[in-house]
Amino acid sequence: MASPDIYTEIERLNAIDSNYDRRRAIESMPSDERFTVQIVIDKIERFYGYIREDGFRDGRSVVGTMANGEQELKLVFPANMNDEIDDWNEGRTVTAHVSFHEFDSAYERYQMLVRGLAIPDEVTVDTLASDASPPPLEATSHDDPQETLDRESIAQTLEENERETNDRTTTDSQPTIESDHILENEKTDQEAPAVTTTEPSAHETGPAPKSKQESTSKPESEPEPKKATPQALEAPEQKPGDSAKLKSPPPSQLESTLDAVNVDSLNLPPPPVSSKTVAAPNKRTKDPNARKPRKSRKNKRRKGLKKNKSSKAAAITTAGSSHKTRPHSETNRPRSSTRRKTLTHKAATASKKKIFSTSLGTLMILVTAGVVIWVYSIFDQESRNPYRSYTAYSQHEEIFTSEPQDIIEPQAPNERDWAAIPTRGVWKRASLNTRTPDFTMDDISGNTYPSSIWMHPNEPAILISTRKVLHAYRFETRAGSIKDETPVGIRTEIKGISFSEDGTKVLLHQGGKPSSKLMVYSWPLNSNSEPIMETSNFTDASSIYLAPFNGFAFTRDISGKVTLHEFNLSAIGTSKTPFGLQASPPLNYPTLSTVPSRLITINDKHDQLVGYNSNSEPSWQSSINGIPFKMHSSTHQSNYIATINQDRQIRIYQTSFKRPYWAINGLVGSPSSINMAPNGTHLAFSPNNNSNEIWVINFMTGEVITRLGDDKATKYDWFRFSPNSKFLYALASKNELHVWEIKN
Repeated sequence: MASPDIYTEIERLNAIDSNYDRRRAIESMPSDERFTVQIVIDKIERFYGYIREDGFRDGRSVVGTMANGEQELKLVFPANMNDEIDDWNEGRTVTAHVSFHEFDSAYERYQMLVRGLAIPDEVTVDTLASDASPPPLEATSHDDPQETLDRESIAQTLEENERETNDRTTTDSQPTIESDHILENEKTDQEAPAVTTTEPSAHETGPAPKSKQESTSKPESEPEPKKATPQALEAPEQKPGDSAKLKSPPPSQLESTLDAVNVDSLNLPPPPVSSKTVAAPNKRTKDPNARKPRKSRKNKRRKGLKKNKSSKAAAITTAGSSHKTRPHSETNRPRSSTRRKTLTHKAATASKKKIFSTSLGTLMILVTAGVVIWVYSIFDQESRNPYRSYTAYSQHEEIFTSEPQDIIEPQAPNERDWAAIPTRGVWKRASLNTRTPDFTMDDISGNTYPSSIWMHPNEPAILISTRKVLHAYRFETRAGSIKDETPVGIRTEIKGISFSEDGTKVLLHQGGKPSSKLMVYSWPLNSNSEPIMETSNFTDASSIYLAPFNGFAFTRDISGKVTLHEFNLSAIGTSKTPFGLQASPPLNYPTLSTVPSRLITINDKHDQLVGYNSNSEPSWQSSINGIPFKMHSSTHQSNYIATINQDRQIRIYQTSFKRPYWAINGLVGSPSSINMAPNGTHLAFSPNNNSNEIWVINFMTGEVITRLGDDKATKYDWFRFSPNSKFLYALASKNELHVWEIKN
């Protein structure tokens, strides 16, 4: 069994209230102090904690409860005992030599380091039970004095219990029989009194006088209990009415004073029988010091009403009665008191009603004044504003209806808090119906997706290339779209088409290796048009087209990356190559901007905008945005950049600052496509991926000026503004081209 020192030590530690002091007490223990503990295993697991001593890393830990106790312990075993511990099971009892390591306040248990097992084999529960029970007392010839005193104290306690049992077996009129009386009656038979028994009904007199022996005998000292073999003794039967003298039975041999006393063997007279009936026990009386139950207010009120009713009934006299109430009788006093209370209650009620009516009148006056002021402010605002204020807003509408709002003029990004971005929701002046296309060109390229679509910078005309066929259309308000003639001599594949900045020339990139050509035609085209200049002296690309500003052209490679080059259009037709220096690195989906950043793109991580003006390092970079960019748009006539992020906001950047200038929000979904008009004030975007509409918004104010679409719920692949911002053309499904005129 475990040493008691571990129990004493744990009691000492548990008496410490503070966990900090308890840990300090454990740390102050000598390192070589050992304890023996017996624990019942609850759980076995791998130990992951840190211990400075070597040998315990990657060891096993056993969590369990101390034997004959309730304290939970955690024993940490060395790693060299892992194989032995892995064979143990839950419920097993283990004895080990341990030392205290720390106290785990989260689980209220002590962690101990095992220094060795006290018993190699398992200690069973039966062994614990045999150890816990004290050994039986054995009578030896050489007793220890302390054990003798313990036995005497136990015998004395048992004698006291015997006397209490005798008291319960005898009646109240019979005196207590001591053990010396028993011995004295056993020695002699001549001193026993004669007893006569009769019917119980014959004894109607008082109690019989006590015998001389009982009155004169004195109690002697109680002898020590002696062990003897008990023998059952039967007393002679006594019939009712038999007055013969009782003879004492032979002396009984008692085993010890601890045995029960046989009353029949004492030769005592029977108790007197009284004719009086036994009185019933008295009822339980209330304790005068007990706390009286508190009466509820309702019970007090009922009691008062009963008193009032009884007093009123006592004051009423009948016609034949001579009883007259006296002026100061008890019946009149409650009546006057009740009347006085009633009058006081009525006065208090009237006062409360007066206060309530006054407060209600004051409240009505204040509410009326507030309504008047509110109505006046509305009329005053409408008289000053020529536009009516639209307050209608429905959750079923995607655009908020509002009165006209001014241009957004936020504080510069470098002068405000970096996290504070001014925002404005999209709005409209009135309800907007979807506008159908003004011009529609059906089946512009058959089953082939058009390779290039380019609109004239100044005229309502457009060129469409299907790689092998070139189409030209002109728009007229009354006649609609009119198909124009194109040169008949164009036979080979057309890779790219574009207009010059003034719109007087058309550049065609035609053919493939080794017959690729750059040809320049004069505008307008006809069936007999011939190129005024052509050249084959250039490095071929997937597509070549002119930039919207003079002196530059774009080349697109097979991977889709675009590069800006210096380009001399007048060099076509000479022996010189029209391409000059490379003005930018290859970029993915770049857009144009003003100097000093001609091209704007999104980096590979989609968290930053980058601007280039040369083939070297970037000329401008925005701040890194935690919300990824989806797409962006800009124009060569403005330094504003519009971006769409994953949070359904349209952010407006300016190349003068790294942080966004302002944001347009209030969109139900995330826009799927965006294009900035060359005027630098309007945007066209699709509200969401499943939308069949195109919204045109003034991003300077946030106003949606028009909604474009058709009656067939057609979806659009892409859309562009014309170079003069007066038209918007979009490629619809089935290779249809829709064109709208933007008047405002």
